[in-house]
Amino acid sequence: MQMPNFIRSNIINALQRIELMAPIDLNSPTKFELLYQGKRYPPKEVLRYANLDLNGRFLEGHGGGDETNDVLIKLGFTVVLLGTNTAIGLRYTAKKRKGIIDEYELFDLNQTFMEDVNEETLSHTDREMLTKARIGQSVFKKGLLKQNSSCAFCGVTFEAFLIASHIKPWKDSTDHERLDLYNGLLLCPNHDAMFDKGYITFMDNGSLLISKLLDESTRVLMNLHEDMKIRINDQQSQYMTWHREYCFKDNV
Repeated sequence: MQMPNFIRSNIINALQRIELMAPIDLNSPTKFELLYQGKRYPPKEVLRYANLDLNGRFLEGHGGGDETNDVLIKLGFTVVLLGTNTAIGLRYTAKKRKGIIDEYELFDLNQTFMEDVNEETLSHTDREMLTKARIGQSVFKKGLLKQNSSCAFCGVTFEAFLIASHIKPWKDSTDHERLDLYNGLLLCPNHDAMFDKGYITFMDNGSLLISKLLDESTRVLMNLHEDMKIRINDQQSQYMTWHREYCFKDNV
């Protein structure tokens, strides 16, 4: 059967209806779950009730897997493997069957990154952009972790505390630059915040530059010393030049 032309509000209304039901009244998911605002739902059941919202009757006879998941993903929702925070991309089942799944089809969700945005305030286009950003950020961090598993500045190795920081910010980068690993540094939360806000930057040889806006007590608390260095290669130095020119807050 042809899948109805659902819109996002049909899915939202279905989720609200399901929230009022007892779990025993729903068919349990077997391989995938729809993850929405921290809660999990059976994708096929969501579409059944979405059709009730759209056409006044339950959707019957539709398949699971890609047929269901692709509808939800295209509408900006997140579908994960059952019992995990591992999100999937379009045509996941078909690609897995062919053995061509890669990191662009399967990625770990950064829950903090996902939940700091009220998605209901976003337009459909903005939701699509946010979904792409989530995937890109996940892929970006995976690549940086393969190169080095510690903060480039202080050496912190606990992965949950490592942030994939763009040297040239995401908002200012091209699509290529957003996924270019040379445009990235793994940093701990403290040093990521200072770098992102332009209070520290680095010379092409990796030497630390500290903004004159930081007073001495803050420098001490943040363990910043002007003789500190990080490793920077030639490709990274091109991005760092941009950061020094447009992000670094020296004596402004």
